[in-house]
Amino acid sequence: MTTEHKATPVSTIMGDRLCVKCAYNLRGQPVFKEEHYGLYIARCPECGTPAAVQEYPMLGRWPGRIRVFAALAYALTVLGALLTVLLLLSAMSEGLKETAAEPLAIEIAAQWAEHVNTEEAAGRDPYAGRTAAAPSQRAADGAFVANRWYAIDTAWWRDQNRFSSFFTGLTHTARSSMPVMALMTIPMFAMGSVLSVLILGARRSVLLVVGVLPAIMMLAIFLIATTIDRRLVGWVTPNEIANESMWLPAVACVFVLWLIAGSVGLMLGRPIARLGVRALLPPTMRGPLAELWFTDNKPLPTNTRAPRKIHPEAEHKQQ
Repeated sequence: MTTEHKATPVSTIMGDRLCVKCAYNLRGQPVFKEEHYGLYIARCPECGTPAAVQEYPMLGRWPGRIRVFAALAYALTVLGALLTVLLLLSAMSEGLKETAAEPLAIEIAAQWAEHVNTEEAAGRDPYAGRTAAAPSQRAADGAFVANRWYAIDTAWWRDQNRFSSFFTGLTHTARSSMPVMALMTIPMFAMGSVLSVLILGARRSVLLVVGVLPAIMMLAIFLIATTIDRRLVGWVTPNEIANESMWLPAVACVFVLWLIAGSVGLMLGRPIARLGVRALLPPTMRGPLAELWFTDNKPLPTNTRAPRKIHPEAEHKQQ
């Protein structure tokens, strides 16, 4: 009697279909017509389990509409994720700026207090020309007390030539905010990992370009904002001067951190996701997530574990 093994194949499985027993991918396997029932089946080359091949009637135009809707929803989800990364990176830049500005504001206030005491000792008034009243808080010996909330002369600060260079501000930001920057790499790595899993259709080289886009957009927005004349004039507090000085260095630090931590997350996100799927799901339930392997041209892992042995007493009861 002729079996499906000797019969002529009538078709070939073109899509991804997993064996119900060992989860082997049946793509490319021949389809035969089973003689006894007249059903079309394909056998798994690993374990020999037959897989029924069923065809369902067409639903008219609805499959195309559903595909278009799903594609639009997926595109909007990806754009929303990229926008979320952009907003989070901008928020991190703002937080890093505040962190780096605080010690700088304290240093500016201390130098201003030293300047005021030196000028007053020489018989000069450092607050000459200011319409508002000078701060009256003094120490017991009459010395001016440093306070980062007291207004100072911005012209005096520019004469100090401190933090006028971008690289000087960058060095200060990295030195004063190193713990905060180290903590920022954790959410950046997580964001990169999520993006790598979400954008499954992109190769790794394309994935890196897409992942860097939010950081480039953030940097472009801040660079465009620098074209606006934001220079402080007159009498302002050390906090305002520090925030202005640390603004661009903080953005640059976040940009570099994202290039490092985000890129690592983009590269390791899919392997971590595959490891989690293998650890949490049995082989027969990995089918809906098989694209995690196929997108990187990797075969879906089969069930390599030995079958469970039934306890002798349970086997005796079954008999």
